Amino acid sequence: MAELLRGTRIFRRRRTNDLTKALAVLAYHGGLSLRRTAGILRVQRSHETVRRWYRRCRELFPGPAKKERRALALDETHVRIDATAYYLWAAIDLDTHEILAVHLTTTRSHFDTMMFLAKVVRSCANRPLVYVDRVRGIRGPSGGTAFRTNGARSDLDRGSSGGTAS
Repeated sequence: MAELLRGTRIFRRRRTNDLTKALAVLAYHGGLSLRRTAGILRVQRSHETVRRWYRRCRELFPGPAKKERRALALDETHVRIDATAYYLWAAIDLDTHEILAVHLTTTRSHFDTMMFLAKVVRSCANRPLVYVDRVRGIRGPSGGTAFRTNGARSDLDRGSSGGTAS
């Protein structure tokens, strides 16, 4: 990547070598925070400098390609991590079984539902049919996206102790 940066002439100043800039950009793109990325560099640079480097290089990282999708499944589940309750959201393409998005929230409100759904729909080139299992916050069509409930909730979702659904 350092050679790519030299070839594209993205950076005007050469105060920091291209290899350090490339490592910082890749570390931040890989999920490390700006402050931690700045902290691991061998040279002293601020997190704002790392942010500027990443902004200049962002066209080198194309976003995911949008695909036509027929139908998606949206679900949430309650999880506990270190005695704190969270809601884990997931969206799956029903045709390819591809995981489109995963999100963790502390609440399960209409706002959380619609923010996650907006994130999922941005990865689609069309407005697919969205199947939900009575997720709180989704009551009907919104923004051209059709919603269908996927039957009654299972015993596991309801928290039953087993047996058959009645």
